[in-house]
Amino acid sequence: GYDNRNVNQSFRQWYNRHADVKEQETFYNQTGLNIGWNPYGSLDPARLTRPHYFDNYYFNRFENYNSDERNRMFGNFKVDYEILDWLTFTGRMSTDRYSELREERIAVGSVDVSEYYRYNRTFSEDNLDLFLKFNKMFGEGTSSISLGGLLGANYRRTRADVISARTNGGLVTPGVYALSNSVSNPEAPAETHTEVGVNGYFGSINVGFANMIYLDLTGRYDIASTLPEGNNGYFYPGASLSFLFSELIPTDIFDLGKLRLNYAEAGNLADPLLVNNIFILNTPFAGTPLATASAIRRNPNLVSENTKSYEVGVELAFLQNRVGLDVSLYRANSFNQIFNADVTAASGRRVDIVNAGEIQNQGVEASLRLTPVKTPDFQWNMTLNWARNRNKVNFTLR
Repeated sequence: GYDNRNVNQSFRQWYNRHADVKEQETFYNQTGLNIGWNPYGSLDPARLTRPHYFDNYYFNRFENYNSDERNRMFGNFKVDYEILDWLTFTGRMSTDRYSELREERIAVGSVDVSEYYRYNRTFSEDNLDLFLKFNKMFGEGTSSISLGGLLGANYRRTRADVISARTNGGLVTPGVYALSNSVSNPEAPAETHTEVGVNGYFGSINVGFANMIYLDLTGRYDIASTLPEGNNGYFYPGASLSFLFSELIPTDIFDLGKLRLNYAEAGNLADPLLVNNIFILNTPFAGTPLATASAIRRNPNLVSENTKSYEVGVELAFLQNRVGLDVSLYRANSFNQIFNADVTAASGRRVDIVNAGEIQNQGVEASLRLTPVKTPDFQWNMTLNWARNRNKVNFTLR
């Protein structure tokens, strides 16, 4: 940004080109003080050697520094139980949790007012998956039918706590970075607590006929806590059909020929705290609690985001898989996107949370795979990719 601590900004805009950077390094190494190329000098004898606009770069680097520390733990546990030779039950639990501390420091003697800022965040996510998986084969050869799929549920809970605070009016004792070392009483810390819960129910079924035609159907229904009641459940299905036409062509040259058609929908929940309007608690004044309305107007009618995609493709392989070609055409439309819409401040707010917009992506992807050299001791594989995508905003707000 445009401030003293942005070294690139000072170099580009205000830096004296005749100043010796190595000389500033010498000043800092010998004294540990903030002696720069733009001192106050006779303008303010009390700050004779102190920089006027920009800190000594070495003082800035070694005294005005940030730090980031994170401790993380994650793991999972899984159990499989074979009920029948074609039916299996699976239970899986996983957890991911961490705590982090970010600190920013402005040393006493800097151009800016000395300061200490700290940001603490704890995060946890727990998942429980339970599902039945089946796989059954009927018949053989050209009359065979394969049937598979699964039916299950997912329980996900996410929690995050954030607290941040900074000193007020400078630091009393140089080099001591603690909130208690504040010249004036620090303002009340900013605190945020969020919880997200998602209950998901999903299933899929896969049917294959004669090792040549395959149909896959999927579906998932999620209930999300971050969406309003009545709109917090959303379903997104998917379907794919593939045809191995190479099974009908008995030749050694043609190794694989497959046509595929795909359709899929994907849903997405909202971030926390976007449904109900909130008040922000501020630092009390003379013992009187203060609160202000948020400049963001939440939306009690939010619905989930959604993306619908279509794809058609062909995959070919020749000459004992030494030449391969994969081409696909696709289109994806995303709508009901959740974003911030700027409004005039005369309304008493600055942002409205809205569902709006439709973005379309369509294009083609092609991949050519070659194996020009193949011996028992050496193999050279090559892959050439080409893609074309066109992005279009069909509309924003209506």
